[in-house]
Amino acid sequence: MPPRPPSLEEAVFGPALRRRTSRVLGLGLATLVAANVVFVILWPESPRHLRFHFDLDEEGNWATWFNSTLDLLVALAAFALAWVSTQHPRTAAGGAARGWILTGLVFAYLAMDDAAQLHEPYVGPCRWLFTRMLDASGTRQLLWWQLRWYFWILVIGLPGLAILAGVLRFFRRTLWEAPAARGRALCGLGLLACNPIIEGLEGLFTAPLTLDGRPRFFAELYVADRVSWLGLRLLTLAQEVAEIGAVICLLGALLRYGERLVHERAPAAPAPAIAGIVPRVEHRIRRAS
Repeated sequence: MPPRPPSLEEAVFGPALRRRTSRVLGLGLATLVAANVVFVILWPESPRHLRFHFDLDEEGNWATWFNSTLDLLVALAAFALAWVSTQHPRTAAGGAARGWILTGLVFAYLAMDDAAQLHEPYVGPCRWLFTRMLDASGTRQLLWWQLRWYFWILVIGLPGLAILAGVLRFFRRTLWEAPAARGRALCGLGLLACNPIIEGLEGLFTAPLTLDGRPRFFAELYVADRVSWLGLRLLTLAQEVAEIGAVICLLGALLRYGERLVHERAPAAPAPAIAGIVPRVEHRIRRAS
């Protein structure tokens, strides 16, 4: 009897595709890191085209496209899990499909935001409004003046944090039950948690030069303080690698969890024909005796 061909769910959440995806994405990340070290850090006077596209801190380049593609893959995996959850007897009645659809929508938005910088039209007006508020009150102290860069969190970030809390709670209810998926999810969340720590360390190198709070960025540090420039470059590289690595880990967690669901609902293999011969022979022997 020829083997049963794998279904679409078994092919998507199979070990072969998961291993190939991990290798391709790992190789892509390693290539970006190596190119960033060569063309941005070791050879800062490299051609502008190469330096721009391999700088992980830039937007609208190859690195941004790679990051947005990763977010899109996570979204597609979440939507596929929503379908598998409706077919699984254990998860069909628990509303898991809605949680996976919400997760897919979140990562689909992140993919579009990385590719098109959708946050810029919202962040700009928020900063402008906070700046006008400071001007009207006559308060231009350094600390309050710097807060204008984070005023958008009150308008956009708080709803986003509420959605993120819901997604994390859903992960706790689903991915936590699969050890392989749980480990990858915890690794991804841990890498994301490193982001504010690294940003705090970056502030040590971008300390303001003047009383108006103007920070020192790469161009100024490269001329004035080469050691601080190198430190900021390395920290920025670590931050971007942690963000990309976090999404790769989350994608691996979703693929692992889907593999478990598909394996649980796979139909049992039919018993070979020889298995039913022995009981029938014994029954006939007993009747004949």
